[in-house]
Amino acid sequence: MIDSQNKSKPIGVFDSGLGGLTSLRRLRELLPGEDIYYFGDTARVPYGGRSREVIAGYAEDDARFLLSKGVKALLVACNTVCSAAIDVVRRAAKAENVPVFEVVDAPALAAVNATNNRRVFIFGTRATVDSGAYEAAIRRFAEDNGKLVATKAAACSLFVPLVESGYTSPESELVRLAVREYTPAVTDFGADTLILGCTHYPLLSRAIKQALPKNILLIDSGAVAAEHCAASLRTAGLLRDSESGGVTKYFVTDSAEIFSEYAGRYLGTDEALTAEKVVLPQL
Repeated sequence: MIDSQNKSKPIGVFDSGLGGLTSLRRLRELLPGEDIYYFGDTARVPYGGRSREVIAGYAEDDARFLLSKGVKALLVACNTVCSAAIDVVRRAAKAENVPVFEVVDAPALAAVNATNNRRVFIFGTRATVDSGAYEAAIRRFAEDNGKLVATKAAACSLFVPLVESGYTSPESELVRLAVREYTPAVTDFGADTLILGCTHYPLLSRAIKQALPKNILLIDSGAVAAEHCAASLRTAGLLRDSESGGVTKYFVTDSAEIFSEYAGRYLGTDEALTAEKVVLPQL
């Protein structure tokens, strides 16, 4: 039996910075009647170059903050956390009986279903690439479907700092230079499918598409994960009865003013957005 009190609770979404807002954007489109709490650990972004132990500590902080707000589900919109420390998040959420959705499995399955030549490339942070999480998930889903899919990955360390600094336009020379650093490997591998394995990367998708052949499909990992989260909550009967009117609240660990300046770019809106600055135990 579905607890009606759980249905009325918010959905929690977190990322190391503001990139997860691209996943939140899709979730809001799908579930306009839901309250959503977004937490961005902007004081410690990026996570991608950190050790697994440090990432695990940060991930637990992030999850526990949203759990303390009484969320009914967690969408981990951080590929680095999902690749290196999702078990920590799941343990914390299990104690509160809260389901966890992540940004690796659903995009991996989408890539397996989408590829025609069975060659998939992954762009991710160093921690995501080093973990091999996407490759393992793709291999698992491919085997389940009787396929053999070849994979290759590249750590795109220039992308997150660019996006967090507001450089996303394909007209920017900095963006073009960064994109040209990584895209040749995709065509050299012969992939027809590219997973954007970081929720920051969709803001660079126009520049990435311009640098690649038109036949290469880009998979937005954050958007696909949001779609999976929304469908799962609907199936479980955990959505509010309202079809509109959901409220979104934002929390960050660094400047709320910087959030207000940049958040609209991730969400595709000109509306004034405000966030509450919070202090985590280790900050």
